[in-house]
Amino acid sequence: MSARRMRLRNALAGTRCLNCPSVFDPMSARLAEAAGFGIGILGGSTAALTLLGLPDLNLITLTELCGLTRRIADASDIALIVDADGGYGNALNVMRTVGDLEAAGAAGLSIEDSWLPQAYGRHTDPLIPIDEAADKLRAAVAARRDPSFVLFARTSARACRSDHELIERLTRYADTGVDALCIVGADSDGLLTKMSAHIRLPWMSIGYTGCDLTRLDTLASRGARLHLDGHHGMLAALEAMQTAYRSLPGAAPATPPLSADALVPHLSRLARYREAEHYMKPATASG
Repeated sequence: MSARRMRLRNALAGTRCLNCPSVFDPMSARLAEAAGFGIGILGGSTAALTLLGLPDLNLITLTELCGLTRRIADASDIALIVDADGGYGNALNVMRTVGDLEAAGAAGLSIEDSWLPQAYGRHTDPLIPIDEAADKLRAAVAARRDPSFVLFARTSARACRSDHELIERLTRYADTGVDALCIVGADSDGLLTKMSAHIRLPWMSIGYTGCDLTRLDTLASRGARLHLDGHHGMLAALEAMQTAYRSLPGAAPATPPLSADALVPHLSRLARYREAEHYMKPATASG
């Protein structure tokens, strides 16, 4: 297992930005490996769809995620980075998350600073305080048993905070002892320039706007060493299965086929869960 983790560490210590495919089950990991990729990423949304057919609303459990991780690790030689969301709770939960996913065969994992799961009454701030996030990352570092296991500090601050706070969060997280950072939506050249002036750790970029070799070179020059450009494998698989099933004798499709992007919210029944959000109303004074 350490060989896979060292492959990931070597990529972070290199000078290139590697495109890393999204994988979601043993066969997708094998296909990615056959295509020449040595590192893959198991996202929270793809794990939820694979395990439960549900939307990415923090509904899967750590036990379920570890089971899927173990099956992927057993079936392929890919170095798997697992999206561990917010670590499934507080700092103590984070310590268990690190131990369990390390034992399951992951090469590394990311812990994010989002408020997950949503607090009762729907907390209005999507991010937890910087101090709390940093403490959870320190707990993750303390829980690591294999020194080659890679820990990423992930933030979505780009979507809801100023560039100044984004950089502040990244700087604080880098001081916790994690190995790398993970940033969602760092897509402007101006932000990349600011980040490169302050961030010394290697980082992973997550974006959904498309990426080519030129963009990878730009990211590499700003310190990025890994990039995830959406979940192409799962979207292609869903679209292909839709076509295959609708073409079978006896099929009676009543509606036109959906595009790949429309399939995910439809199949995960996202609308049903959004409609049920009224159950998350805050308690009244008398309640």
